[in-house]
Amino acid sequence: MEFKVIKNKKEDPTLEEVQKFVGGYVELVPIFYYDYEGVLLVDEEARLKGKSLNLECDSLIGIHIFGNAIYIPSNINSDWHREG
Repeated sequence: MEFKVIKNKKEDPTLEEVQKFVGGYVELVPIFYYDYEGVLLVDEEARLKGKSLNLECDSLIGIHIFGNAIYIPSNINSDWHREG
């Protein structure tokens, strides 16, 4: 499973890019965990589809996410923060 971190506004993904990366409908998960504050973009049906646990996401952010995930920190001026 892949875990992508957005580092600047130029990397801010479109809905289509996120859907392709996560492989499904996008769920926005707010994150407030130690040094991590922002949003995760994940496949809302990943667990139902039998996708594997994202071990990198689990170890960094401390929550069980299945499938690919994109993390957008709150210090990036992302339109995704306004969605949450």
